[in-house]
Amino acid sequence: MAISLQITSATLSEGNASIASIMPAYTYIRDRSIINYTFTAKWSGASKVTEVESTIEIRNSAGARVGWVLAKLDKTTATSGTKTYTGTLLVPVLSSSYGPGVTSLDDGNYTVIFDFSVWNGSSGSGISTNDRPVFNITYATLNAPKVTAFDIYRATSAGARSDEGTYLRYSVAASITPVVSTDRGTFTLRYRPSTTSTWSSITLGSSVTSVNVSAAQLPINCAISNSCEFELVITDRYTTVTIPKFIPTGAVLMHFKADKTGVAIGKYAETSNLFDVNLPTRFRQSVSFDNPAAALRAVGVIYSTTLPASGVEGQVCLVPI
Repeated sequence: MAISLQITSATLSEGNASIASIMPAYTYIRDRSIINYTFTAKWSGASKVTEVESTIEIRNSAGARVGWVLAKLDKTTATSGTKTYTGTLLVPVLSSSYGPGVTSLDDGNYTVIFDFSVWNGSSGSGISTNDRPVFNITYATLNAPKVTAFDIYRATSAGARSDEGTYLRYSVAASITPVVSTDRGTFTLRYRPSTTSTWSSITLGSSVTSVNVSAAQLPINCAISNSCEFELVITDRYTTVTIPKFIPTGAVLMHFKADKTGVAIGKYAETSNLFDVNLPTRFRQSVSFDNPAAALRAVGVIYSTTLPASGVEGQVCLVPI
């Protein structure tokens, strides 16, 4: 009876649960993806067996083999049986006779081929080429969205820049780098004056890879006595990036709030019970604080540009620096 070999099932799957639901099939991200494999093989009809061997071969788009992953080498004398193998691609356990292995890949398209052999000492029988399960995968680096221009400024009704202008104009040039050809992003500009907690927004581009807007006028005015906040939000399949901007009030040397509790230097007073400074400041003598910890707690802005390892979607974080 001739020996019969068969791989009855084979799968590749994303092992990083935080991104598994958003990834296209058989597309894996450098430094994020965990490429898990599972396959089951069976054999029968062998006259003598010394070991069974399961391997995974990876070839690049030119057909060149970039390495072998040895899933398992089982010592056995069983002339028939079934074995199931699980593991992680790119973290191989290799014998030196199997070549360099695959600890990393360049970005590109690859073919993953499962194989199974039964050995009788130095001779072996393998599955025919046509019966080997084959998967076509894409391996890629996730690049941060690029923002080459993000400018918002006060302007006159004619569009000229002016610190005393009540009109707002903006320029934005930004793009995403698709991992797969169908990847698209949404580019949104959010804005609100200091007098409200409610954000309004303009969609600069939807289902696109880039936007380029120059000196466009926002559909709101910003009174000279108010400041305004802005956020450029870029969302694609993999992450959300938020970049904040701020336009101060018009410039005045000193201004007192009408309720007589707020005072500002270099801008209009907007907040009660606050001393607000919008001028470069130099202290020529020592400065004392009743609450040094609060006074020295500087706040900076960090914005996500890639999927964090935790899997939480990218977002703006205010943190002490």
